[in-house]
Order: sequence, then structure tokens, then C-alpha cells
Amino acid sequence: MAVLKLLRKSAFTLIELLVVIAIIAILIGLLLPAVQKVREAAARMKCTNQLKQIGIAVHSYNDASKQLPPDCTQASAPIKGALHFHILPYMEQGNLYKQANNDSWNVVKTVLPIYMCPSDPSRETVPSTTFVGNNGNDGNLRTGHAMTNYVCNHLVFGFDKDIVRSMPRGTTNTVIFQEHLRECDGGNDGTPGGWTYPQWAWSPTSGDPYWWDTPAFNSPDMEGGYPNTQTHFQTGTRLGSCNWQTLNGPHPGTLIVMMGDGSVRGISDGVSLVTWARQCDPQDNNPPGSDW
Repeated sequence: MAVLKLLRKSAFTLIELLVVIAIIAILIGLLLPAVQKVREAAARMKCTNQLKQIGIAVHSYNDASKQLPPDCTQASAPIKGALHFHILPYMEQGNLYKQANNDSWNVVKTVLPIYMCPSDPSRETVPSTTFVGNNGNDGNLRTGHAMTNYVCNHLVFGFDKDIVRSMPRGTTNTVIFQEHLRECDGGNDGTPGGWTYPQWAWSPTSGDPYWWDTPAFNSPDMEGGYPNTQTHFQTGTRLGSCNWQTLNGPHPGTLIVMMGDGSVRGISDGVSLVTWARQCDPQDNNPPGSDW
């Protein structure tokens, strides 16, 4: 009888069990945000390192060719492809470059992890939906093509100039690469456009360079004019809140960019539109703003 009473006393009551479960739930709730922050910090570091490798490749291409790689070559060019394709030999992807036989179209469906940001939840290839591009008549030609999160500044690349001549304001003061969400649903109006699915390898099928396939930003345009919108870039972007007409990065509060000297830094989304536009314009001689 005494043994039976002892066993009864050692058992948990229902209230005690519920208290333990509640404590465990609270601990998990406290731990989860910390785990997410650690994961985001690791993903941001990976993006930074990948952009650094792209920067080294761009500088190596410039040293070997005495000019920067083009943002996207014309269909008549001997080597067809976007900037990302031209720097493959300097990204330890020489075999893939040879396999393409001077035309990135031959390897356009190859997903390259080094061109992907782990914080981006969207797909790695163009989804099977109608893609609006070349005057709306491209149809589904680009379905399945590999995308990228790292896009170039058109005002810097594509003019047959070397690093110094392409950036009169100085390489340390000019943004030349930045993040972009791989997939953007159109944002406010729901309309996809040429910057919706940036692809790393696509080559044009006509005489136009199609520089928007490695889009830059909605700040200085091809003619160097300043933006006609009030959005310089978005941060912490997800599908449903993505504006395809501007840059949009997946990291909360920060857009990761690469400068002309190959350095990589995070730009706060609190930077003013004018300061951002000036730092993206290699011809602008104004000094960086105090918010840079």
C-alpha cells in the first residue's frame, strides 16, 4: 500500500504537464527568432562573398581584355551572352564556358549557385508563364532559363571602356553590381516586365543588346536621366510586395552592392533617392551625400 501511494505521488498532474508544455513553447518562441537571425546573417555573408568573387572576375576580365565585360552582347557578336557569361572563365567555370561554344544560349538552363542568393525564396529558373520582354512578343521562349540575384549597372558596362575610363567619379564611389530578386510578381499593378526574371546567360536573338536582362536600377536610365519614381530600391522583398520597376533585395533593411573597386557593402534603405542615384551614375561628379 505504501508503494502504491509513492507511485501516485511521483506522477505528473495534468496542470503540471500543461505548465511544462507552455514553458517549452515559450522557449521555442524565444529561440526561433534568434535562429532566423543567425541564418540570415550567414546568408548575407554568403551573398557578400559571392559578390566579391564576381568583382574579382570583373577585374580579372578587365586586366586580360583591357576593357570591362559587356553587360550583354548583340546577336551578331562573336561571343553571345550577358556579363555573367563573359566572366565565367574567371569564376572557375571555364569548362561550362567552353561547353557553350561562344553562345550562352547553349547553357542557358544551367543553374549556378554562385549567382544565387540563399535569402531569396523565389524560383531559380524562369517559371512556365508568359514572359513579357521584347515588345511583348517573346512568349514562353525563356521558360526554364536559369536566373540570377546579382545584376549590373548598365551605365558602367557595355561601352568598351576599361575600369578607370568607365567611372570618372572614381571606382570607390560608383555602384556597379547589386542584388535583385530572381522572381518578381509585378508588385502594385501585378504586371510582369523585362526586369521580372533576371537571367545570367540569355543571349539576344536580334541586334538589340537587351541590357535589361541583367537589369540595373530605376535611377539613372540609359541616357543618364534621374528616376521618374520615388522608389530607389526595396529591401526584405518577398513575392506580393515586389516592385519589378526597381531593385529589390531579399535582406531586411539592406541592399548588398559592389563598388567599382571590388569592395562589397550594405546600403541602408534609409539612403536618400538623390544620394543613391548619384552613386550609381559614374558621370556624376558630386561628392557622396552625408547619408552614404
